[in-house]
Amino acid sequence: MDTQVHLGYDLASVKQSLVPAANSGRVVFAGPLTIYGNTVVVDHGLGLQTLYAHLSAMSVKEGDPIEKGQELGRSGATGLALGDHLHYEVLIHGISVTPLEWWDGKWIRDHIGKPLREANVALLETEQPATATQEPAATPVRKRRPAGAGGPPRGTR
Repeated sequence: MDTQVHLGYDLASVKQSLVPAANSGRVVFAGPLTIYGNTVVVDHGLGLQTLYAHLSAMSVKEGDPIEKGQELGRSGATGLALGDHLHYEVLIHGISVTPLEWWDGKWIRDHIGKPLREANVALLETEQPATATQEPAATPVRKRRPAGAGGPPRGTR
């Protein structure tokens, strides 16, 4: 029996479906890659990369900047594939991890965003790490009116 480990997920599609980038970044590889066939790898920074394989066509080349949702190519059956689909992987420092967590916004906020914010690492170009001289932004506090304090009871106007 074959004991290979299949990393990532095979996503069903209609023939030659558009393959969008999961997030912005830069193409670090675009070309044939052994069993994966035509493959695009996007580097998103901080050691995070996504891999898109078995593509019938590639719309990007190595070095291209990528925006979230931008077309990387079309699904296909190149390499060792038995039908048109997209093989999708998430890699952390070159190690394949399950992409399921990376499809969950709450998981990303809790396990990626929170630790990075606590470490003062900017997550977006518009975010800057806090410095020792910066005051944290004030959070508006909504004051509640004590029962019976001024004005008619709620719902009686």
